[in-house]
Amino acid sequence: MPPKLAHVGMTVGNLTEAIEFYRNVFGCQPLGEPLNVKRDGSFRGEMYRKCMDEQYGESYMVFMTLAEHAVLELFEYVTPSVDVKTDNYRYWESGVSHICLVQEDIEEAIDKIVKHGGRDRTGVIPMFESSEAKLAFCEDPWGNLIELFNVDNPGLFAAAIEAATGEAQS
Repeated sequence: MPPKLAHVGMTVGNLTEAIEFYRNVFGCQPLGEPLNVKRDGSFRGEMYRKCMDEQYGESYMVFMTLAEHAVLELFEYVTPSVDVKTDNYRYWESGVSHICLVQEDIEEAIDKIVKHGGRDRTGVIPMFESSEAKLAFCEDPWGNLIELFNVDNPGLFAAAIEAATGEAQS
């Protein structure tokens, strides 16, 4: 049996603003107050140092709700400080490239993203020629890529592969 997704962690430039962004745009709620973790010899500080590296000194983090018990984990690093990139979508480099969130009304979600300081990268794109399934790529204010789907159907992935295979053979 494949594993369930527990959480996705993302780095942001300002945790307070990020909490408001994800609350206002997607309705995510913080699971408690933001946690300040310092490399101070404490258990948590040493755990973070081991997970990060020797440069790690201090950060803030919060868990926010997603559907079906998944969690969005947001980090703001103090030491070393966050380096917010202007082009965070380097799809040809290894690593996690984006998160995908299901939003029935993609247009409304894009408007909220832009209104709250994010960016619309693609506008709405049909997934298939004869389907209501749509997607869009956007960014939060710190350049983290967010893909939006208007449907929640794992069968879409198989259908996308089948459609692409048919196009390649034409």
